[in-house]
Amino acid sequence: MNSTCISAAPYEKAMETLEAMEVHTGHKLHFTACASNIREFAGKLNSVRLTELHLTILELGNNDMDEISQLYENTKRLGLGVHPLTACSITYRAENKDSTNNSVRLMIITNLLGQLNWRSCTKADLSLYVNYLENDSRLDLLQDLPVNVYISGMTAPDDPAESVQMKMLERSYLYLDGYL
Repeated sequence: MNSTCISAAPYEKAMETLEAMEVHTGHKLHFTACASNIREFAGKLNSVRLTELHLTILELGNNDMDEISQLYENTKRLGLGVHPLTACSITYRAENKDSTNNSVRLMIITNLLGQLNWRSCTKADLSLYVNYLENDSRLDLLQDLPVNVYISGMTAPDDPAESVQMKMLERSYLYLDGYL
């Protein structure tokens, strides 16, 4: 009886490809990335050809500069332009308490959008769930790209004194609860 020996390296590569094919159907991929797995994702991304990509990036820490820096460095290496993507959606989620690192977050998004091949990509959506982003002038840079941008998150009050006044009014006039 003859036995067949399968080398470990091609088998592992085949399994990675099979895993990737199980994740997506019809060359569509939905992937949630964080700082710890985005490098692995970049490796798997280069082994398949995609026509659609739906990427969600999650920040697990609260304004953790090491995590944000790692996301920035690793998203630069994704190489989305080598895929003939016709549709791409990117979602970025951060539970930030202030606007301190929003500039780096926008650089991550700009890097990803800059990698797309805009001749083949006919539909691009960007959803930002980032707090205190509403008055950032860097958002104007996204208006030049053919991308639908959705922004949500907490916004800073226009005038801190006004929010204090509203809280005082709420306490003073309990019968106005729900109207203020």
